[in-house]
Amino acid sequence: TILLDEVNMDIRKNLLTRCTKILDGPMSLDKAILVAVLAHAGQEDKGRNSYIRHPLRVMEKLNSEYEMAIAVCHDVVEDTDITLEDLTELGFTLDQVKALDALTKRSGEVYSDAIERVQQSYVAIKVKIQDIMDNSQLWRLKNRKFTEKDMIRQQHYIDALTVLGGLVK
Repeated sequence: TILLDEVNMDIRKNLLTRCTKILDGPMSLDKAILVAVLAHAGQEDKGRNSYIRHPLRVMEKLNSEYEMAIAVCHDVVEDTDITLEDLTELGFTLDQVKALDALTKRSGEVYSDAIERVQQSYVAIKVKIQDIMDNSQLWRLKNRKFTEKDMIRQQHYIDALTVLGGLVK
């Protein structure tokens, strides 16, 4: 077991070195994914699934790596202790930080006000549409009974998609 422990330590050191190199390096999709994974580590969604799956699904719906970096981090500021200033320090561009700010719902904020702010950024609109589409998936619900709260949330999603142009006419 001593030999195995040494191998495991070497693997850990190697991975930590790679993580540090990515975090210290220029802004990239790899960096954004790593930030999201580390920020959301241990979090679960409403269905008790690993939370990181949600931002990864949203990310995969976008076209460019620039947009994907925003998408994978779209809940980082809202749902973790990472701030917009932290993301700036990590090398996110001003435009990326502005889009992430637009996507971050404020504490106590009315949902329609948050959607109004999203409309100020073209990339935020694209990300939010995909975020809502993913959040609307019924399999994500914890219980299999549709509650009044679920119906209200779904209506908010429909209203937001209408405002953002995410519903096909």
